[in-house]
Amino acid sequence: MKRSVFCLFILVIVSASFIFASGCTFYDSSNTTVENGVEYFVSRLGTRAFASYCYWDGDPDNTVITIPDELSNGSEIEGLGGYYGTGVWMPFRIVASKEIQPDGIELFDSPDEGTEVRRIVFHVNIGSNADDVLMSSGGDFFAVKNEDGSVIWYSPSYAFSIDSENPYLEMIDGKIFSISKGYYLDLPYADCITPSAE
Repeated sequence: MKRSVFCLFILVIVSASFIFASGCTFYDSSNTTVENGVEYFVSRLGTRAFASYCYWDGDPDNTVITIPDELSNGSEIEGLGGYYGTGVWMPFRIVASKEIQPDGIELFDSPDEGTEVRRIVFHVNIGSNADDVLMSSGGDFFAVKNEDGSVIWYSPSYAFSIDSENPYLEMIDGKIFSISKGYYLDLPYADCITPSAE
């Protein structure tokens, strides 16, 4: 009897510890917020966040994205892109804002072969708390609807800068080096992406 009670007690403690620990950084798609045009997934306890989408307004002069150290609610921003739910990968990416999102084109659609694709460079400033950047390494596309109803396809690439106080990431020769992982991150850097609609 004592052994059964002890085993039950241990099971309750382990379960509670797991639930509490996973709640600290567990993300789900129902807990998001948008600040300065960037959507963030916020952890269940509201202590951590990661940037998922940047909603672009279509202005070619508006290409600077700043990922701060924390959100207005105090959640530390731990990176660009991340995982939510049961481990679903959510890369950071640029998408058209709802006002200029073309009808009938879904988030992950690509242009038809032979369609003109414009290259655009976004400048991303990364704060001191970000410890990772998860993005597709190339081939991302998004579409924008003009006032006349025509559609322009874009292929983004990125020029990054990292806060000098960031202990996890550093810029070396224009690329992001992960100090904890010990290697350069494979990202769509501005100087090495050639748009293609294949």
